[in-house]
Amino acid sequence: MKLFYFKYLTAFIIATVFLFFCYNTNAQTTDVVSGIQPTDLVINGDYLYFRSDYNTISKIDVTDEESEIIEVSTGLDNVWGLALNANELYISSLDLGKIVKIDITETSPTIIDIATGLNGPQDIETQGNYLYYAEYNTFGNGNGNGKISKIDITETSSMVEVVIDGLITPYSILINNNDLYFGHNVGDKLSKLDITESTPNVEDILTITDAFFGLALNGDDLYFSNFSGNKISKINITESTPTVTDVVTGLNGPAGLAIYGDYLYIGEIGANKISKFNLTTLSTKENTLEQNVNLFPNPSNNFIQLQGLQESIAYKIYSSIGQLINKGVISNEERIGIQKLSNGLYFLKLDNMSALKFVKE
Repeated sequence: MKLFYFKYLTAFIIATVFLFFCYNTNAQTTDVVSGIQPTDLVINGDYLYFRSDYNTISKIDVTDEESEIIEVSTGLDNVWGLALNANELYISSLDLGKIVKIDITETSPTIIDIATGLNGPQDIETQGNYLYYAEYNTFGNGNGNGKISKIDITETSSMVEVVIDGLITPYSILINNNDLYFGHNVGDKLSKLDITESTPNVEDILTITDAFFGLALNGDDLYFSNFSGNKISKINITESTPTVTDVVTGLNGPAGLAIYGDYLYIGEIGANKISKFNLTTLSTKENTLEQNVNLFPNPSNNFIQLQGLQESIAYKIYSSIGQLINKGVISNEERIGIQKLSNGLYFLKLDNMSALKFVKE
């Protein structure tokens, strides 16, 4: 009997170390795709579009864990910003100094120039009939010629309208209703302006070193990437003096961000990959729910059940060394058969919750 429990105590220690790296706040991301060079990220339906190398746009199906990288378009030079409007994907080419578009429904889409002769075009964003874009100004020489402009994408030949100029290095942009948020690479500021105003007033919101490389909005929460800090943080945009909350740390050069469902997708330039973070792990409600969920019987040789679930929930079963054994969906007091499992220690990982351990005898 002592040998039996010593064996499982050893397995438990190994598994605890495994789960620490998989599920603690600082390592709670999951790798989505690697071996790429992501900058900006955009979602269209179930597809995530990104820069896969210096000159190429690709996509993956985020609903398929085994999704292959699908090349969408190539032939540009230093792809940077991405923006979607219906079936049209807009792309900024940093080195070519222009913004182009492609039709993502085409197998071999034609690249069409939208705006040329630009000076370091960075992030881009669509709102209604307009495409907004930031010009970084000769890679941050600091002479104040950076600007944010817009063009009417419904017109064949549209005039450029300057929204705000005299900026140093506008980098990332995001539009929420009438507010355009933008990050400054030099000056390390997050600011906003009202795009309905003819002469908009710039309101500075935050000052953080080397942050705001990527922006994403989820409700009232504005997420931003801190490149040198290797983390993602957030603020509530309804607060007059917003409090900065770190969401996930331990990243490697985070830049572009995109939200799909409960997940925040992160382009990690330093790691040449895209990872994702489950935003619902931040929910106090779910943390309370987690305390009320019990697994029984334990140990067991036939089945396990959960008591305290309010609704059906996805689950995964891992071995003591972290190998995925089984997955599915379970409701309150529904049984999961474990007859075919080898005797030993296992972990039941519920979606948006921590793992529950059980022993198969």
